[in-house]
Amino acid sequence: MFSFEELMSKRNQRLAFEHLSQLPNSLGTDGIWLNEIADFWSINHEKLIKELAEGIYIPSLIKQREIVKKSGGKRVISYYGSLDRFLLRLLSQKLNRYLEPLFLDNSFAFREGKGVVAAVKQATDYFNTGKSYLLEVDLHHYFDEINLEKLIQYLETYLDDQQVLQLLKLFIYCQVSDNNNKLTKITKGVIQGSAISPVLSNLYLHRLDLLLEDNGYDWIRYADNIYLFFESREEGEEAFGKIQQFLNDELDLKINQKKSGLFKANDKRMLGYEFSLVDGIYVCKKHEYVRLSYYESWHRSKLKLAQQQYYIVDDGILNKKDFSLLFENEKHKHHLPIANVEQINIYSNVIIPPEAMRLLYERRIPLIIHDKYGHIQSYILPETMKSAAKIILAQCQLYLDEKQRLTVAKAFETAHFHNLRSNCRYYLKKKPNDADLLAIEKELSQYLAEIKTIDSIDKLMLLEARARQRYYQFFNQVINQEGFSFTKRSKRPPKDPLNALISFCNTVLYGQVMRALWKVGLDPKIAVLHASTNRPYSLQLDFADYMKPVIVDRVILSLINRHIINAEEHFMVIPDGGIYLNPEGKRLVLKAFEEKLGTKQVIKNSSITYWQLICRDTRQFKQYLLGEISLKDFKPYKYY
Repeated sequence: MFSFEELMSKRNQRLAFEHLSQLPNSLGTDGIWLNEIADFWSINHEKLIKELAEGIYIPSLIKQREIVKKSGGKRVISYYGSLDRFLLRLLSQKLNRYLEPLFLDNSFAFREGKGVVAAVKQATDYFNTGKSYLLEVDLHHYFDEINLEKLIQYLETYLDDQQVLQLLKLFIYCQVSDNNNKLTKITKGVIQGSAISPVLSNLYLHRLDLLLEDNGYDWIRYADNIYLFFESREEGEEAFGKIQQFLNDELDLKINQKKSGLFKANDKRMLGYEFSLVDGIYVCKKHEYVRLSYYESWHRSKLKLAQQQYYIVDDGILNKKDFSLLFENEKHKHHLPIANVEQINIYSNVIIPPEAMRLLYERRIPLIIHDKYGHIQSYILPETMKSAAKIILAQCQLYLDEKQRLTVAKAFETAHFHNLRSNCRYYLKKKPNDADLLAIEKELSQYLAEIKTIDSIDKLMLLEARARQRYYQFFNQVINQEGFSFTKRSKRPPKDPLNALISFCNTVLYGQVMRALWKVGLDPKIAVLHASTNRPYSLQLDFADYMKPVIVDRVILSLINRHIINAEEHFMVIPDGGIYLNPEGKRLVLKAFEEKLGTKQVIKNSSITYWQLICRDTRQFKQYLLGEISLKDFKPYKYY
């Protein structure tokens, strides 16, 4: 085919240098910058050509690193030495020149003058000749599964120069280093990213191309994507079996059964294009990926914008796209308009590269990371949103002043007990003669009055525990769906569907309150009612507790009593016996929760949402700490 001397010809070298000069400059694993390779070769070429001719040249180690694609999947990137990139380019140029005439016209990948557009045009022509059935044959991990012994045999059929073959073998049976610096010699598959891999991949499948041609099929191959066109389903099924056997027996390749199959022309996308019948003629157009930027309701992508924050409950990658954010996985791509985002809540496995994190920090957007059960695992807060020393000192001063702290704590608990009782009274309007509800309402009123006589934080917390325990019995009086009942509060893990709902919704509310605290610059580590010694964050509990009855409990009761959520369909049991919401259950709860946060209440002739009420209360608390308003003007929300 070609000799070693031709491989090393001045013309071949010049073409290789011209190609490499157009690529981005980078440092090779051999320590040579790509834009310096021409000078390095000029100085050392005599010695290097001698080593190559004698077969004693040793290629640089190839370093492979696994990265995450924008779709959320993984991809291996191979880094070569700059000298080896030059040598591989020399080989690629000659292999392409001499092997190109062998390849059939219907092979469209990695060939000059071919490509996707030409392949799709050919497919359209086939459809318009009456071949309306498309057989797609997708090879499973094709590049990684190529049998190298068979590949070398094919090369030896066309190449007789032993020096060239020896050099090819050096780069085919190469040595790589992985993420953990483990050294491995490649014995199967060709490395994607090598300059010779495209032509070698076409050569390896050339025998399949010949089989398709000899059988008289109408076919197209684009790398490892193989398409055949038939008039009937029976023809396609017969061909599929024949091709599968050939790939298995002759090429040691497996078919990806999930992506392969027989389809009608207008039911299958091909190479990013889709086909449709217009006036009896097939036409094709590039598939348009819909990129939504705002969501009024939940979509199958499991991503939603509501109350200026995103909830992500599907796996994927959150990346920077220009000056905004893009959430992607293997099925969906969604732009997140960063100007409208105040917080991102993650309930799944989401990968966030450093460049995206830097953008979040610049735009002052916090992240809340939840585990698969909904528990908050971490808060990631931009430095610019962290509390100023002045506010931290004021919070500490209040926490250490036992008398003043107790007074403020009573304000929190008064609102808390009032809202617990308000829920009972709300349902007493529907069941005025329910003796159990009347008893619960009466006891809560007694607890509310008792707050005034409490003389310590510890006693106040004990009173809260008693009131909450009595209040939870109220659920059994108003729930109308089997499978939901309250026995006792269980948290880690929840032991029944009702406790699972309570825990999940409480966690969501904690995240909302944290968002409000960050907005006004309060330090969530320093609480009033709750101790600030055993938890990393406590202040959100003070504000969340009195909002739970009017937000969390109302959401739960609405979902259950309207039969939107079901105890059998929307929960899962884990090995430790805990019961948690499944993904669909979370979707329903989060949707209802956001609707509740956006619900408006009329207060002093003003319309205000629950989310705005949370913000109002945190803002007033800050004003009280800084001496801008008195304690009587700090009024935690009470539902009437």
